[in-house]
Amino acid sequence: MFLGGLLYVYADTQGLNARGDDLFPFVALKSMSPVFGIIFIIGLISALFPSADGAITALTSSFCIDILGMQNRTDLTEQQKIKLRKKVHFAFAFLFLLLIFVFKWIDNKSIIDVILKLAGYTYGPLLGLFSFALFTKRSLPENVSIVFVCLISIVLVYIIDSHSTQWFDGFALGFLNLGLNGLLTFWGLYLISKKEI
Repeated sequence: MFLGGLLYVYADTQGLNARGDDLFPFVALKSMSPVFGIIFIIGLISALFPSADGAITALTSSFCIDILGMQNRTDLTEQQKIKLRKKVHFAFAFLFLLLIFVFKWIDNKSIIDVILKLAGYTYGPLLGLFSFALFTKRSLPENVSIVFVCLISIVLVYIIDSHSTQWFDGFALGFLNLGLNGLLTFWGLYLISKKEI
């Protein structure tokens, strides 16, 4: 964060008008020597490919094991399982490519804000579930009511977030949606749970 702040200070002193996600590449490619620009591009590629590859591999493994249940399937031969894994892997790679085009189409200069905002909706229920398991000794019903609690908390947070500036005198919920989502999920789980005997 400190280096990011220094980058903004450097851009202001040099009179550079790039902001958000464009600032770092702009400084590296336009403001400094071509050698530094080449080093920057090589470093960026070497940092991004392992991250993307690791994410796609993790999604493929999780989907094949948890959703398709490939470990326990006896109706597929080993060759068929390998082919299916490759198809799933290709599908996730294609999905990543589509997401890149969508984010480019959105053309938001600070895409990290969008990602953090979405993370508030996706990680909020996980935070609530984890906190509930960690801090209570209550038992939950083994049915879909847990899923409904998580979905209801997401919808409620979205409604509150959309109207927070009107309802709370200009206060925007922003990234606090993660904490509120977790809190609502925790409270909902508490309501449907029972005290362990």
